[in-house]
Amino acid sequence: DETRILSTAALMFILAGCNTEENPYAPIGGDPIVIRSSVQEVVLEQSRDKETAVTFTWNKGFEYNDNVKVTYCFKIDVADNNFETATELEVLGDDVFEKTYTVEQLNDLCLEQWNITPGEPVRLEAKVIARHTADKFIMPQVATVAFDVKTYELTSSPLYIIGDAVTVDG
Repeated sequence: DETRILSTAALMFILAGCNTEENPYAPIGGDPIVIRSSVQEVVLEQSRDKETAVTFTWNKGFEYNDNVKVTYCFKIDVADNNFETATELEVLGDDVFEKTYTVEQLNDLCLEQWNITPGEPVRLEAKVIARHTADKFIMPQVATVAFDVKTYELTSSPLYIIGDAVTVDG
């Protein structure tokens, strides 16, 4: 009666599957979130300060029913640092799928935020976080991408002093 036991077990499995309620917080479509960098390596030049140095783009990630709202957030840090010295978390919204830095912005970040020596290369890592708002906690989706940057040294500007020369009599 091994057949009867297997048939009974199979029937119980099928019935259990039919009675399971669908999780209203489970993804209903989409793919895992992925972030891409427009460059793998960038050499920053002061003469190109206003130009785009890097653009990060990402996909929508998993899709949910209307009871789950997704908000995208972004931060950047020196690679392999667990984002311990990262920029402040930027909350971008629910329909923003890119973040861009100009040459000047990226160079300033490297020199001022992470004290990179001017002219030195550094590996950076960007992170996009898809935060979920619902009436229960849902683990955020996270994706990272690394890229290499070579900073530039700031050139000093000439200093002009205007006025009359004053002599000192001793």
